Amino acid sequence: FILFMEDDHCDELQDRVVRARSAPALPLEKWPHWPLWSPIEDYCCPTRLLTSAANAFKTRRVLLLLGPEGIGKTSFAHEFCRHFSAPGGRMMSAGAFFLRRNKFGGSSSCEFRESFAKALLSEIKSRSGHSVDATSGTEVPEGSEGTFSLLRQCLQPWEKMSPTSGPWLLVIDGLLLDTGEMEEEHLLAEVLNDLLGETMRLRLLLTARRAPQGSCWNSLGGGQVRSSKLPPLHPREAAKLFALRARRRFYPHDFDLAAPPRTVRGGGVPLGWKEEKEEAGDLLQRLQASPLLYSLHGLPGRIVAEAAKVDDSLDSLLLHPSLVSDWADLAPPSQGSPAPADTVFSSPFGGASASSSPALLGPGTPAAPIGSAAAAAAA
Repeated sequence: FILFMEDDHCDELQDRVVRARSAPALPLEKWPHWPLWSPIEDYCCPTRLLTSAANAFKTRRVLLLLGPEGIGKTSFAHEFCRHFSAPGGRMMSAGAFFLRRNKFGGSSSCEFRESFAKALLSEIKSRSGHSVDATSGTEVPEGSEGTFSLLRQCLQPWEKMSPTSGPWLLVIDGLLLDTGEMEEEHLLAEVLNDLLGETMRLRLLLTARRAPQGSCWNSLGGGQVRSSKLPPLHPREAAKLFALRARRRFYPHDFDLAAPPRTVRGGGVPLGWKEEKEEAGDLLQRLQASPLLYSLHGLPGRIVAEAAKVDDSLDSLLLHPSLVSDWADLAPPSQGSPAPADTVFSSPFGGASASSSPALLGPGTPAAPIGSAAAAAAA
């Protein structure tokens, strides 16, 4: 832009421009690399569960999240990392790293430790490359545990951070608990014990379909392993997720075969709903009461998979391929009525209900049970 001013001021302005251009350039500092976690689309786990897990990490170093296949354990861990490792002084701002259990292993102790160390070093490098710069040129020590020794060196800078930087998180998703794989899980417990002893800043979030067997899993790093079950979705949240993931709109014929098909005149008026409104209307009520949603038991993984099959080739939800022919066995509770709006669901980490703030479990207190309505749906 052009400034119109007196000649004296113009000369002074030109002198400033000349001095600024001739000044030595300041060296550019390395732009900090922050690990990015893409959000999971249509994630519907209540925020209170994430907050409850964060509160549990204030008193425990290891959390074990349990639940059947499709309950959303991986998504929960991913969203926890995304939210609590973001910059700005959040709980895990020092770093959060994610390992899938089936990506490393070994039959012997040395082989297992080396495989684990390689997987974790690769994850650290991919999410925060500056964290391994100090050891990138280090020669791997000779011996059978060279890579594990390199991992120890890589973790040392975290211990030298200021106390305000907080802990860092390691997620191990999907413990292998079949009969032939328990020996490897005992080796994993030994490795995690060593890591917890190496750095006091480490926090562990483990996921599994059931609790691992063996006394080695009762305590890791000298502290209690807190285990809790992830509850299924509330019926209304399950209906909303199904509506978001379906590949076409819904019509009266989807819920009543006596209604005109959508391809026939009079049956092509879709049932509308707006996600941003607090009351989603008649559609969510019908989905909650449908036999299909009832058969999915509030499991997000199954809901997403079955919703993807709702396309233009499916005439009605009542003809969905996942439904069996015996309708009597699939009759929803209370003669098809949706679950009441005030259904209480327990917080897995603190035993708090949806209507109260999460509270931490006291020492020796068992994990909070799943809410009555959810348990009835899963039965």
